[in-house]
Amino acid sequence: MVSSLCVQPRPAFFCESLPAGIRLVRRRSRGLLRQVTTFKTVLFAAAICAVLPSARAQPPRPFPREFTLDQNSPWQRQIEGKLVPRSPGVFVGFYHGWSNSILLQPTNDSADAIIVPDVGGRVLHYGVGGENILFEPAEGAGRTLDRSSPGFPVGGYQCDVGPESAGLPEHPQLWQGRHTWQSPGEWTVIVASGKDSVLGVEVSKSIRLDPETGALHFIQWLENKLARDQTLCLRDRTVCKGGGFVLLPLNKKSRFSAGWSLRRKTGAGFIYDGATPFSPQVRVIESVLVARTEGEPIRLGADSDAGWVAYTRGPSLFVKFFAHIGDGAYSDGNSVEVSWNAQSVEIEPRSPEVRLRRFNPYAFAGRWMLLPLDKPVTSFDQARALADRIVALKNASGKLDVAALEPKRGPR
Repeated sequence: MVSSLCVQPRPAFFCESLPAGIRLVRRRSRGLLRQVTTFKTVLFAAAICAVLPSARAQPPRPFPREFTLDQNSPWQRQIEGKLVPRSPGVFVGFYHGWSNSILLQPTNDSADAIIVPDVGGRVLHYGVGGENILFEPAEGAGRTLDRSSPGFPVGGYQCDVGPESAGLPEHPQLWQGRHTWQSPGEWTVIVASGKDSVLGVEVSKSIRLDPETGALHFIQWLENKLARDQTLCLRDRTVCKGGGFVLLPLNKKSRFSAGWSLRRKTGAGFIYDGATPFSPQVRVIESVLVARTEGEPIRLGADSDAGWVAYTRGPSLFVKFFAHIGDGAYSDGNSVEVSWNAQSVEIEPRSPEVRLRRFNPYAFAGRWMLLPLDKPVTSFDQARALADRIVALKNASGKLDVAALEPKRGPR
């Protein structure tokens, strides 16, 4: 039986002028309520989508660069001479050398997303007008675990299993292997790893694009398939193009005296210094950490309780909202970690560690938004000015909520 899922942001409108002429625009958002109660319901909904003649035909705008519709895929059907997807807004094609790639395309000029099941069900594109906020190393294009050694570069977004400090064994099939997928409804895809032979768990992700705003809604599931209990967490890892500013609100009751921590190497591994962290690229301005992602590569963390982290690069503001549990047990004390190098920035919200019994999955919810700015942010103060607007947007959009009262079954 599939658990009831609920992610319901309230309708919101946000449009204000910011210091230095920066303007943040939020279109009116339609409330979203997705409930799946039984596996039969999922199949019935998919069947309805397959037979409705009113399904959306060709997209209202060109596909993103490097995405080509698969003319021979059974997912797209010929209706009156046009290729029509079986679920509105869900197209199957080729992307950067990967077949069976999935495009979620909105009804207007807001953000679209591309998911590639062949490399772990990753989101490898999220952008407007073909511009991708996510980082994709060119040397990883088209590569799969079937044809490459584990660890090849891919980038984009992936949901990993932690905690890292537990020294879990490498799990390349879960991280980079081919995942199954299905589309239970319009603008929605579910990808699943199946049981990982190393960790004995399954990770599945429900990903839905709001067709009016381009917001991307996630529910990430972790299910233990072993007879024994396991204590694990989910790591929501997103790699963006480098050179921008990160905004991370700090916890007023932080366990770190500095409010944030800096990862330092030790003989036995690493520690998080929350007493005397320092980087010339990091400033704390009115309880918000602002980091310019340039210079020496570093990794930092914070026990943020605000439920969001943001990244601004060029004329775009990328916001990741995530569920936070006040009394949760977060590994290394951090609910969010951020790291960067010369090319990219990794933003990683985490779930708390949870004790997982067999077939009792745990859900971690998230939501992405990609918002336009009038002009790029060029200073710490300009970046900090965006934080108050993000808070207003979060309050208007509503809380992330996942109802998981019964065991869930992912795609089989």
